[in-house]
Amino acid sequence: MRFRDYRFSILLVVLAGCVGCNQDESYDWGDPVSIPDHPAFIANFGPETNTITVLDLDREEIVGRRRVLPQRTDADDFAVFDKKELFFCIDYAKFDTELGDEVTIIDPSLQDQKIGEIKTYPSPARIYPVSGDKAFLEHAFRSYQDTAWTLTLIDMQGRKLVKELYIQGLLGNVVQLPDGRVYIFWRETTNSPTQVIQEFHTSNDSLGKRFEFSASAFDPYSAVVIGDSLIASLGSAYKTIEIVSIPSCKITASITLSEKSPDRMVYVKGKLYVCHNTQNFMEYGNLDKVSVIDLEARSVIKILDVCNGYPPGDIAYSQTTNKIIVVSYLGTIITIIDPDTDTINKTIVSDEQGEEDWLGYDRLRIPE
Repeated sequence: MRFRDYRFSILLVVLAGCVGCNQDESYDWGDPVSIPDHPAFIANFGPETNTITVLDLDREEIVGRRRVLPQRTDADDFAVFDKKELFFCIDYAKFDTELGDEVTIIDPSLQDQKIGEIKTYPSPARIYPVSGDKAFLEHAFRSYQDTAWTLTLIDMQGRKLVKELYIQGLLGNVVQLPDGRVYIFWRETTNSPTQVIQEFHTSNDSLGKRFEFSASAFDPYSAVVIGDSLIASLGSAYKTIEIVSIPSCKITASITLSEKSPDRMVYVKGKLYVCHNTQNFMEYGNLDKVSVIDLEARSVIKILDVCNGYPPGDIAYSQTTNKIIVVSYLGTIITIIDPDTDTINKTIVSDEQGEEDWLGYDRLRIPE
């Protein structure tokens, strides 16, 4: 089960320990970026990269790129609040800097772009925004006595820590249904054959009723909401997409994939767009496909070649501009898809590629 993406964790820690440069005094942070009306933010994480590329979705052009975190600092994930405030999870930073255990808040449109921070608990790794200006933080390696403590709640508008939540396992995903209900997926840290889905009450920021389901049923890692009480999730063997009823976690349909290694996905207008890649940058034959699934027909209707042959790393949809964006897991390539015709509008190769970009893009976020 891949509850979080470990693909570069060990590599980044090793690299961070090997780098002997100063903190950030000598680094050229770049010019402020004018944020367009409809932006996409694309992160390139690593001890020597840590940059944000800003894409104008209307013009389908890259409008800027900036260093966003000091050297030797590792980030795993970020979220966007209020269109241009970027909340970065600083993970492993205590190995190398004094910035550890915080969410760093950046506005790339400002010269002095760090606008705040939220001090938190060790190893914030993933961030899951929910309505009401709040977000959950996963702490993958935090333990509290005999209980795995992996979840805290922050207020993005107030820039503060709200609450610590104890769950005896590793966070797998957070989903919010159209009616506002929020559910948290997690799995016990023991060799338990079960997974857990648990309610979260937004009215008082508390955990509610929990439901258990088989660990072999499906992997909620990249699950997306597709209906009032339905999600689409990866099958446990990564050969199918399972349609799952929430909160019972009953599988109502199974869709067979023709391509291997499904990963992140996005739901758009009755269709599911699934990235395929091996998540192993040393392995020959990384995939460069996106499967288009008609959920009513329960079948794959098209397979798109994306990112100029590089494996896709993340995918997101802009409802405002009606465009699907795919970014490459290796190399800095961006593919823009028209969901009405399921054709590729444009492929963008960053003109700022260099040796430091060889690991490609890590996260894509589109504020709506």
